[in-house]
Amino acid sequence: MKLDQSFGTVESEIKNLDLNFRKHDYTGVIEKSKNLIKKFPNIVPFYNYLGLSLEQTGKINEAENIFNKALFFNPNEVSILANLGELYRKKGKFEKSKELLLKALNINKNYKHTLYNLGKLTLNLNHHKQAIKYFERLYQIDRKFIDTLLVLSKIYLNLGNFEEAKKYLIINS
Repeated sequence: MKLDQSFGTVESEIKNLDLNFRKHDYTGVIEKSKNLIKKFPNIVPFYNYLGLSLEQTGKINEAENIFNKALFFNPNEVSILANLGELYRKKGKFEKSKELLLKALNINKNYKHTLYNLGKLTLNLNHHKQAIKYFERLYQIDRKFIDTLLVLSKIYLNLGNFEEAKKYLIINS
């Protein structure tokens, strides 16, 4: 019975963290996540919310440490790999970012954040055709994910392929 109660508590806490994160209450999420990690050290979403909130408040190195700590518990957790890969991309550590994002992709080929982050990384590396492949795959999985259509139209515009750009702009309107 106690395990069921803990699961209900964890599920409820994740929902609360998500709500507060969406409200941009990063300080509150940081404080709550830290407390929850003490109580439930193996629950990955708590690390994700903590790391992402730290990142949003400019505490990049602290976020990196949190994501790495989560990987210590579960080195194949796709969400952590995707978030840490994105953090490394933002820090300009492109090779490390690529390593983590490709590992995440090998574990789950349809994880949306991995595809999106790989698309952004390959754009940073000026590999536009590969970026298109990631973004188009993401679009096939989720037609409303973040700004995939706008990104695709921008890439095609930059490549001078106005017909493809127009197609994605029309779909987006």
